[in-house]
Amino acid sequence: MIDNRSSQLKLIVMNAKEEFLKRIIGFKVICATIACGDSWDDNKSTFNLKPKYTEDEYQKFINSLDFNYDAGYGGQNLFGIIWCEDGVWMERGEYDGSEWWDVYSYPAIPALEQWCVDVEYAEDRQYNK
Repeated sequence: MIDNRSSQLKLIVMNAKEEFLKRIIGFKVICATIACGDSWDDNKSTFNLKPKYTEDEYQKFINSLDFNYDAGYGGQNLFGIIWCEDGVWMERGEYDGSEWWDVYSYPAIPALEQWCVDVEYAEDRQYNK
Protein backbone atom coordinates (compact mmCIF):
# COMPACT_ATOMS: atom_id res chain seq x y z
CA MET A 1 0.00 0.00 0.00
CA ILE A 2 1.33 3.48 -0.92
CA ASP A 3 1.04 6.27 1.64
CA ASN A 4 -0.13 9.40 -0.22
CA ARG A 5 -0.37 11.62 2.86
CA SER A 6 3.07 13.13 2.28
CA SER A 7 2.09 14.29 -1.20
CA GLN A 8 -0.96 16.22 -0.03
CA LEU A 9 -0.48 19.98 0.09
CA LYS A 10 -1.57 21.86 3.18
CA LEU A 11 -3.95 24.76 2.54
CA ILE A 12 -3.04 27.83 4.61
CA VAL A 13 -5.83 30.39 4.47
CA MET A 14 -4.91 34.02 5.13
CA ASN A 15 -7.09 37.13 5.09
CA ALA A 16 -5.50 39.99 3.11
CA LYS A 17 -7.22 42.73 5.16
CA GLU A 18 -6.13 41.30 8.51
CA GLU A 19 -2.59 40.78 7.24
CA PHE A 20 -2.38 44.34 5.85
CA LEU A 21 -3.67 45.93 9.07
CA LYS A 22 -1.25 43.88 11.17
CA ARG A 23 1.71 44.72 8.89
CA ILE A 24 1.19 48.51 8.99
CA ILE A 25 1.03 48.83 12.77
CA GLY A 26 3.41 51.65 13.72
CA PHE A 27 3.66 53.03 10.17
CA LYS A 28 1.90 55.93 8.42
CA VAL A 29 0.82 54.67 4.98
CA ILE A 30 1.22 57.11 2.09
CA CYS A 31 -0.23 54.83 -0.60
CA ALA A 32 -0.40 51.15 -1.56
CA THR A 33 -1.10 48.74 -4.37
CA ILE A 34 -2.10 45.14 -3.65
CA ALA A 35 -2.82 42.45 -6.23
CA CYS A 36 -4.27 38.99 -5.78
CA GLY A 37 -3.95 36.07 -8.17
CA ASP A 38 -1.40 33.38 -8.90
CA SER A 39 2.07 34.08 -10.27
CA TRP A 40 1.04 33.27 -13.83
CA ASP A 41 -2.22 35.22 -13.80
CA ASP A 42 -2.14 38.24 -16.12
CA ASN A 43 -5.52 39.37 -14.82
CA LYS A 44 -4.85 39.72 -11.10
CA SER A 45 -7.37 41.66 -9.04
CA THR A 46 -5.67 44.93 -8.09
CA PHE A 47 -6.55 47.24 -5.19
CA ASN A 48 -5.01 50.72 -5.02
CA LEU A 49 -4.81 53.33 -2.30
CA LYS A 50 -3.73 56.58 -3.95
CA PRO A 51 -1.59 59.22 -2.25
CA LYS A 52 -3.47 61.90 -0.29
CA TYR A 53 -6.41 59.55 0.18
CA THR A 54 -9.46 60.54 2.18
CA GLU A 55 -10.74 58.56 5.17
CA ASP A 56 -13.58 57.26 2.98
CA GLU A 57 -11.10 56.10 0.29
CA TYR A 58 -8.98 54.42 2.96
CA GLN A 59 -11.97 52.53 4.36
CA LYS A 60 -13.03 51.41 0.87
CA PHE A 61 -9.48 50.20 0.19
CA ILE A 62 -9.29 48.31 3.50
CA ASN A 63 -12.72 46.74 2.93
CA SER A 64 -11.70 45.68 -0.60
CA LEU A 65 -8.92 43.60 0.98
CA ASP A 66 -11.38 41.55 3.03
CA PHE A 67 -10.78 38.28 1.16
CA ASN A 68 -9.00 35.01 1.87
CA TYR A 69 -6.16 33.60 -0.19
CA ASP A 70 -4.04 30.45 -0.10
CA ALA A 71 -0.69 31.24 1.53
CA GLY A 72 0.40 27.60 1.53
CA TYR A 73 2.93 25.81 -0.64
CA GLY A 74 2.90 26.81 -4.28
CA GLY A 75 3.19 30.05 -6.20
CA GLN A 76 2.75 33.51 -4.80
CA ASN A 77 -0.87 34.69 -4.50
CA LEU A 78 -0.63 38.14 -2.93
CA PHE A 79 1.56 40.87 -4.41
CA GLY A 80 2.06 44.50 -3.58
CA ILE A 81 3.94 47.50 -2.32
CA ILE A 82 3.04 49.73 0.61
CA TRP A 83 4.71 53.15 0.72
CA CYS A 84 5.05 54.75 4.16
CA GLU A 85 6.37 57.97 5.63
CA ASP A 86 9.98 58.27 6.82
CA GLY A 87 11.40 56.59 3.71
CA VAL A 88 9.95 53.16 4.46
CA TRP A 89 8.28 50.84 1.98
CA MET A 90 7.10 47.26 2.20
CA GLU A 91 7.16 44.82 -0.67
CA ARG A 92 5.62 41.40 -0.92
CA GLY A 93 8.15 38.58 -1.07
CA GLU A 94 7.93 34.89 -1.84
CA TYR A 95 10.25 31.92 -1.87
CA ASP A 96 9.41 28.27 -2.31
CA GLY A 97 5.77 28.74 -1.43
CA SER A 98 6.23 30.99 1.59
CA GLU A 99 4.94 34.58 1.41
CA TRP A 100 5.77 37.62 3.56
CA TRP A 101 6.23 41.40 3.60
CA ASP A 102 9.81 42.70 3.37
CA VAL A 103 10.34 46.10 5.02
CA TYR A 104 12.89 48.47 3.47
CA SER A 105 14.04 51.99 4.28
CA TYR A 106 16.22 54.47 2.49
CA PRO A 107 19.68 54.79 4.03
CA ALA A 108 20.46 58.13 5.60
CA ILE A 109 22.01 60.63 3.20
CA PRO A 110 25.47 61.64 4.46
CA ALA A 111 25.99 65.24 5.52
CA LEU A 112 27.45 67.46 2.80
CA GLU A 113 30.80 67.61 4.62
CA GLN A 114 31.12 63.83 4.29
CA TRP A 115 30.96 63.84 0.49
CA CYS A 116 34.28 63.54 -1.32
CA VAL A 117 35.43 66.99 -2.42
CA ASP A 118 37.97 65.72 -4.96
CA VAL A 119 35.54 64.15 -7.39
CA GLU A 120 37.08 63.51 -10.80
CA TYR A 121 34.60 63.97 -13.62
CA ALA A 122 35.04 62.19 -16.94
CA GLU A 123 35.42 65.46 -18.87
CA ASP A 124 38.27 66.52 -16.54
CA ARG A 125 40.35 63.36 -17.08
CA GLN A 126 43.58 63.51 -19.00
CA TYR A 127 43.90 60.53 -21.32
CA ASN A 128 47.12 59.27 -22.86
CA LYS A 129 47.01 59.89 -26.58
